[in-house]
Amino acid sequence: MIAPASTPSVIESRVEKNFPTPSPSSYLDRSDVLQELEDLLLESYEDDWDGYDASRASYHAYQYAASFINALPTWVSNPEVDLLPDGSFMIQWNPKPRKTLCLAIAGNGVLDSALLLGRTHRISTETFTGSVPSNIIASIKDVVGYSQGRWS
Repeated sequence: MIAPASTPSVIESRVEKNFPTPSPSSYLDRSDVLQELEDLLLESYEDDWDGYDASRASYHAYQYAASFINALPTWVSNPEVDLLPDGSFMIQWNPKPRKTLCLAIAGNGVLDSALLLGRTHRISTETFTGSVPSNIIASIKDVVGYSQGRWS
């Protein structure tokens, strides 16, 4: 007997389980993220932009953050972006509770990262030089669930 068209076959179910097809929204849309960064820069052009004495956004931090976004591989999902009170930019992936990667990019190119995976956490500091460091790529894969060409 042939299964109805609306019900996936056993083979289709197994294929989807082992090799899920990401939705188009799971790919990086650089233009959206870059627009969010620019909006943050413009919204925080003056000191005290948040009403709590925050420093205005650093244009150099904005440039580093935009370069970082442009250097990301296309399989990366869109991160959340925000501005930190010191004028640096935050880039974050937080798909599930206790599964978070948070990056802060300062105006001098310093890239601070904090990774939380369950009870495990890692922090690092390095200088962004135009390409995404391999440890950051590995952390993104851990957080978004990408492994060997497929999502988990």
